[in-house]
Amino acid sequence: MFGAFSASSKPTGSLSTPNVSSKPKRNQVTRACDLCRIHRVKCDTNHPCRNCVARGWKCSSRGRLDQGWNLPRAMREIEILRRRVKELEAQLEGKNSESKDTHKHHACDDKEGQASSPYPCNEDGIHMDTTQPTEPSSFRAQFYGQSSGYYFIHRINLHLQCHHQESPAAQSPQTFIPNSASRSFVHAVFSQEAEPEAGVGSEVVPGRHHRLTETTLSGKNLTATQEAFFLDLFWDSWHCCYQILDQAEFKAHYKSLWGEPGQTSRKPSALVDMVLALCMQFGVTSLPRQVESKAEIDTRDATIAGRWLYRRAQALLAHELERPSLTTLQCQFWSAVYLGNASYQNMAQSMMSTAICTAHALGLHIEPSQELPLQEREARKQMWWTLFVFETRLCIRLGRPWGVDMSRTTCSLPAEDEEPHTGHVAWRSYTMQRARLMLLVRAAFDKFHQKCASIKKGSSSIIVEECSKTIQTGIDDIHAWVDTVPGALKTERRGNGIPFSTDLSEVEIEPFAPLWLRRQRLMLELGYHDSLLTLGRPCIAFSLKAVREPYHQGVHVEAIPSEFSTMLLVAETAARHAVSITHLLNQIYRDHETLDGWYEPFNYQWNAAITLVGFILAYPETSSMVLAACEALSSSINVLERMGNFFGVAASAAVVIKNLLYKTNVVRGLEEFTTNPAEECSADISKAPLGQLEVIHLPELDIASSTLAGADGTFGPASEFEGFGFSQDLNQLTRIDDFDLEDNFDLWTYPLDS
Repeated sequence: MFGAFSASSKPTGSLSTPNVSSKPKRNQVTRACDLCRIHRVKCDTNHPCRNCVARGWKCSSRGRLDQGWNLPRAMREIEILRRRVKELEAQLEGKNSESKDTHKHHACDDKEGQASSPYPCNEDGIHMDTTQPTEPSSFRAQFYGQSSGYYFIHRINLHLQCHHQESPAAQSPQTFIPNSASRSFVHAVFSQEAEPEAGVGSEVVPGRHHRLTETTLSGKNLTATQEAFFLDLFWDSWHCCYQILDQAEFKAHYKSLWGEPGQTSRKPSALVDMVLALCMQFGVTSLPRQVESKAEIDTRDATIAGRWLYRRAQALLAHELERPSLTTLQCQFWSAVYLGNASYQNMAQSMMSTAICTAHALGLHIEPSQELPLQEREARKQMWWTLFVFETRLCIRLGRPWGVDMSRTTCSLPAEDEEPHTGHVAWRSYTMQRARLMLLVRAAFDKFHQKCASIKKGSSSIIVEECSKTIQTGIDDIHAWVDTVPGALKTERRGNGIPFSTDLSEVEIEPFAPLWLRRQRLMLELGYHDSLLTLGRPCIAFSLKAVREPYHQGVHVEAIPSEFSTMLLVAETAARHAVSITHLLNQIYRDHETLDGWYEPFNYQWNAAITLVGFILAYPETSSMVLAACEALSSSINVLERMGNFFGVAASAAVVIKNLLYKTNVVRGLEEFTTNPAEECSADISKAPLGQLEVIHLPELDIASSTLAGADGTFGPASEFEGFGFSQDLNQLTRIDDFDLEDNFDLWTYPLDS
């Protein structure tokens, strides 16, 4: 009984309790660690505690010495940091307060200038609408880089704004851009004045079919005699600088367009139309300009003469784009030249881009195959390098990237021993020398831009000096090129003067040299000077920006700091070549007619004039060249006025330079600020209404005798025009009917009977 009782006497609870290990009890702590208290989690006595180990925290227990992070404390810390930031900003403003006050008045301050001006400006270039004389549109603004004249004009304008605080209104850079066809007639070359027709001279007015009327100034309704007159100008003018046509082939092509003898119109040809348009641009410059102001641009201006022929040529070219030929490329190139002369620079660059694509499609950028005839191989080389020269010069003038990728070009330079002429100089030597010059100029600009990009984050003094040294290296390379130019391509000097130098010696024009050779010599030397002044002009632009602050503070810079010594040297080199261009052109236009009516010399003179303006403003008292630059700037006005007898843009440029000359005198303290008559004249011209076609009265001009007077086929002295029937007294013109023409027509006019 006791055994049974003993067995049943065990507690019943032990049977229901499972035999498992339970979680150990947390040891309670008097005070949790700092982070556990902040996050309101339970802590333990271990160090570091379990929570800090699991979450990667730094376990610490500082007790009441550390209040822990909470929202009020965080807000207090934020407020302390804000006050500290304001103190540091105040210290920085205190150190730079002087420069900040100056920058507030800068017209081209990096922040304020872009907000207030429609022309965003930086060190790489400017966005500017150059096609509108008033109320320019930033929406249609075009980019112009550091080497462009527009960028330099903008820098001049900013500098003048800093010195003319008393001016009632801030000057706009538009007032410093000459009036031109692209600003007066934006769509002149595409206007619907006349639709393209099959013939040139159909339905002429009886009794007036030999007169150059207002309608024929556009190139429409030219007679065979008038075409012969203008085409005769080509070989001593455009052809001597751009040698891409074969004279015999072109004459044969022109002859084939006339068909049967006696017909009054020829078949359309894009190549002939473009050559005619260029010859009209050149030839019409010598006709008397009958406008109230020489600076006025109207539909009779020589720059847009032949525009109807240009439009018809473009319509014909549209059918050749898919299957281009060398003739297609020639037409595109001449179209770009025509647009550039007419002041449509953006359109000219677009046309050049098309021409370059066509050249690539034809494979002109690679070495011609030896299977081709020698003449064709040389023609392809001549075409490619002529494209390269023109495109490089156009890109520099606009400050834009190159269109020709020379890294993939294998075409060699054309040979010099083709068709040698008098004086032991080859006809094609000019193209080769221009190509070599442009290669050096292009390399110099590439190195300059690469240097600026590589040190752009450095201090201003380092950037300016290093870039100036790079430019000086390029200038030295171009100076060395002069030694390789054949003596026959150099214009001799009187006395001991040296060609291609800046000694300002008088030129000695060889009277018995061919006209094409005389022009090649002058254009090669002018292109050399223009390249050097454009290459060195960024240093003047740097100086225009650097000296604005001292002038604002009423302090004149007495000496250029030593860290800018190379910059001054390069700037003076640019000014010296600008003076040389002005001196050379002044003598040529005063004593000779070799370059009368040419457009490229105007571009050279305008480039030189604005360079001189910038140099005088940048170094009014720190350079010994200032006096010579001022004298040359005055002479440039005479040169531009002489050019204004041929086309209105030059006359308008003369007015602009007069205005700038006055402003430079004000800045230099030679004159007090008053209303400038030249500025008022410029404003009146830009706002004057354009002449309408129906109110223009153009005298009838007889040019038939051009084929009869035995002239050399160029617009030259006035005596030659008298032989053509031109004179100041237009009422005494000789009529073509008084002459016997049978013995004077050549292959230009009608095909010979077979």
